[in-house]
Amino acid sequence: MRQYYFTVSSLPYLRLDEAPGLTLDEFHAACEPWVSPRDLRLIRAADLDPTVEGPSSPVLDSWRGWERALRSELVRPRAQRLGWDPYEHLQTAPFVYGAAQLAQEALSASNPLEAEQTLMRARWAFLEELEVRHAFDVERLVVYSLKLRLLERRALLDPDGGRERFDSVFDALKGSILKEKITVGEG
Repeated sequence: MRQYYFTVSSLPYLRLDEAPGLTLDEFHAACEPWVSPRDLRLIRAADLDPTVEGPSSPVLDSWRGWERALRSELVRPRAQRLGWDPYEHLQTAPFVYGAAQLAQEALSASNPLEAEQTLMRARWAFLEELEVRHAFDVERLVVYSLKLRLLERRALLDPDGGRERFDSVFDALKGSILKEKITVGEG
């Protein structure tokens, strides 16, 4: 397995509670000159959604299995609460110790934001575990890509930024409704 000493050591350190020093696209662009085409495809294939098809690696397989197990544990109580058959919505997943407890903790949160933050911390901790075994190889870069995706998702949950985005969308919607009302009223 190739080692990417320069690439890994040149990346900014990522923390869950801080904005990253680069975007996912910037990360991919930084990897491009130094990483083999095959490894670059693997890095780009790293997705938080475990159902996304793509190249496989030990880290990606671990991530996908863990995430499917977590999502399955989240499906069971949600489906039961809605009166649905949970088995219609479950994905094939390995047993993951602690997934049921984590799902229960998230589902008992006082609000959806708190639940999402609980899940995000758990996902980050799992990625940290995966990262420990990989110092300078492509798997380390795959974990980095997953962490950046998680940080992008966290940025969407920012209450201040979320309010700004809501206001922006709402104003645009109001404007288009007013335009439609004027056009319909004139015709």
